[in-house]
Amino acid sequence: MIEFAESAADAVVRNPASAFGALMLQPRWRATGGGAGAGFALEWEAGEETVLGLSLRPDLQPGAIALPAGCGVRPPARRIILDEVEIDGEEGGVATLRATYRFRNARETDEDVADGLHRRTVSGRWVERQETIEHWAARAATGENPFNGTLFALWLQEADPAAKAALSVTRGEDDLVALGNTDETDRDWRGSDLTKAVAQRYALGVQYAAMSMFQVEVSENWRTPPTMCGRCNVRLPRGIPANHRPLFRMEGVDGKFSWMRSADIVVQRGAESFDRTVVYLGIPNAMIPAPVPDGWGDGPIDEMLYPPEEGEAAE
Repeated sequence: MIEFAESAADAVVRNPASAFGALMLQPRWRATGGGAGAGFALEWEAGEETVLGLSLRPDLQPGAIALPAGCGVRPPARRIILDEVEIDGEEGGVATLRATYRFRNARETDEDVADGLHRRTVSGRWVERQETIEHWAARAATGENPFNGTLFALWLQEADPAAKAALSVTRGEDDLVALGNTDETDRDWRGSDLTKAVAQRYALGVQYAAMSMFQVEVSENWRTPPTMCGRCNVRLPRGIPANHRPLFRMEGVDGKFSWMRSADIVVQRGAESFDRTVVYLGIPNAMIPAPVPDGWGDGPIDEMLYPPEEGEAAE
């Protein structure tokens, strides 16, 4: 609850003990919203000229993170931000200044607000991406049921339609090697149940396998033009930056995914309103191919094709 330093009285209080600067104005308060919009509003009522002068105070400008100096109100022990300021009244008469404050979340830091941040929310969701069925098979292979990628590639190029339909490849003029061949005497031509099963699916048109990845989306609104991250499709060896990490628990994700930034978008909505969206894609560490190509690195993201963010070398 909001607590007054003095007991609440009328909107205009001639009480030096609760002086608001030199104006001697005691504000009214009321709770606002709920959930993400929870906060409170303060109202001052006085002559139009006094209220207009009050609205020019630096500590009553949108973006302020503390109540105005001299205000006889004590807010809850939570971080706040002045969301908007409104003035109602008639020319030459009594006017009301209404300051609406919102409680900030832990990702709306003092430093970012000082740079112009107005609002920041972080959301996450599971998304489906596709990988080639050969990539999936290479990871799914075991010692007892390996995947022979070379034999599978020869089957894809097989010119004899009868041999291809029989899930075999031609070796020499008359010799056919089945994809399910498990003969240990010729390891280069050894197939497996997995190699055969992948070919069966490929023949049906199944060329890709689904892979669940995790996507984190950061939505921001700024009063001043924000600085974009720079390059996208870059690896983040240290993970998502601290001020963009979700506040909620991500079961099955933490420690099991590697991250890259896939998008950074800024749209200007007005003279002092800029919407920014940053998207991070989490790729399962299990998606390391087998065998690993030269220059790939130790993680699931190809280090040759996707360099790290500048200054983001792994610790």
